[in-house]
Amino acid sequence: MIPVTASALNSVLFRYPALTRCWTSIGAPDLAQMYVAEMLRAIDDSGVDFGLADIEKVLSKLLNRFSEQDLREQIANLFSKTPKKVDAAMSELYSFYHFECNGTLHSLGWPPSHGSPPFDFRVDATRHIVLCDSKSASGSGMILLRNAMERVISGWAKSVGLDDYGFGIDYRSEEHTS
Repeated sequence: MIPVTASALNSVLFRYPALTRCWTSIGAPDLAQMYVAEMLRAIDDSGVDFGLADIEKVLSKLLNRFSEQDLREQIANLFSKTPKKVDAAMSELYSFYHFECNGTLHSLGWPPSHGSPPFDFRVDATRHIVLCDSKSASGSGMILLRNAMERVISGWAKSVGLDDYGFGIDYRSEEHTS
């Protein structure tokens, strides 16, 4: 595991140029105080990067169209001390990325003059602009989704005579974000 020193954490962060660009855009605060430090510290030679390569790809795509200022709220939360804010930022960034890849992301934040807009983004749904708000799939939302899926899957399993089964929900898998 990587030590909790500024130079060690910075050297790992610098492997991710878009993430580094975002970090410097908020004044390059002490990484050791951020939740992202836990992800950076856990990276080893096994190739497991705890989603940082995915978030790098997302940020790279979004920063081709939007400025750090446009993404300021998500960037600030991405470098937060609390996992809940980091998760919320990642959920919003993945949402933006999904619609950007599909060519339907119209704009970020509405109304645009609002400090922290009540809507995260707008999509163009066949020439109709739809206001959208992205919510994290953790906590209550994930429990509701899991319970709904459990009812469907258990009914199916019973109908095919399957007594022992399990399932998982991977809402951040790359296959589902593009």
